[in-house]
Amino acid sequence: MGALGLISGALSTWLGFEFGPHWLRRLGAVFLLEAEMVPIGAFFAAAVALGLWLAAGRAVVLPVAALATLYAWSAAIHTATSIITTEGDLRLIAGCLAAGAVGAAITQLGAGIVLRELWRPWLLARTTLIGALLGLLYYAGERSILDGRLLFLLWQPAIAYAIGTGLAGRAQVAGA
Repeated sequence: MGALGLISGALSTWLGFEFGPHWLRRLGAVFLLEAEMVPIGAFFAAAVALGLWLAAGRAVVLPVAALATLYAWSAAIHTATSIITTEGDLRLIAGCLAAGAVGAAITQLGAGIVLRELWRPWLLARTTLIGALLGLLYYAGERSILDGRLLFLLWQPAIAYAIGTGLAGRAQVAGA
């Protein structure tokens, strides 16, 4: 899953927010996203859904994980923008932490609708913490400390890997 997340992150980094054709507007509206935000969410949704489907072997995982991930991306964006309403480092840091946590948690919980092993509290807490901490990459990008696109290149594979280990750990325990 980490490798799929890395591919997704690389595509998101390369494409960035530059691709937003008019035909994505309607799809974006379904997920409460601007057209330019859809491809980034779609890349990650495809990575998560494919990885979980490969790990679990259940076809129902594909649409559920993909939809949950797209809504998680939307929730993360809206979380950040609702907190970052004024200038100031504390608001920006809080928005970045919250957005990273919300995106990670909803992605895992959404996939957990069909893969109950992902609902284990310590796995969810770990994924959420990783998401929050890596959400600070957005802060670094906004303050020109790092290239802001690193958010996608690092956050997406880390979260995909963290979620995937929830299934891998269960399989190892069951097989022991």
